[in-house]
Amino acid sequence: MNDGNKYSSSKVMKPVESDILKALKQLETRGYDVRSQVGQLDIEFGGAAKWYEPDFIVVSPDGKRLIVEVKSQRSLSLENIAKLMVIARQAKAAGDRLLVFVPDAGASHTASRFTDNADGLKISYANSPTKVVPAVIEALSGALEKAN
Repeated sequence: MNDGNKYSSSKVMKPVESDILKALKQLETRGYDVRSQVGQLDIEFGGAAKWYEPDFIVVSPDGKRLIVEVKSQRSLSLENIAKLMVIARQAKAAGDRLLVFVPDAGASHTASRFTDNADGLKISYANSPTKVVPAVIEALSGALEKAN
């Protein structure tokens, strides 16, 4: 997965994304680099080159990257999950991970409940900003364990 960054981001941040970014910024005191409006990344989808613009990228103190997406529960259609799986697979091939936050999930979901698959896609049903940092640390820890 190449950092396209050929075009600056024109994406407007939604209020829920602002809340997640505020929570992610807490990681900066621990040596993490939190990036928003990162521009576009190159991906291949269905045999064609496409652009993908992540919501955030978190880089751990040892250089591991976590791509963070914020999605509504309604937007998790089978087609979008398939796209996220492609992004996750390509991120994993580049040594990165993908974490998708679904903050508007129903009460039956908790922050500790993750859905994993072999492609490295993690979905967190964190419905509170206080649950964002633990979810990111857990996702990056998983990336570290699988890299070793």
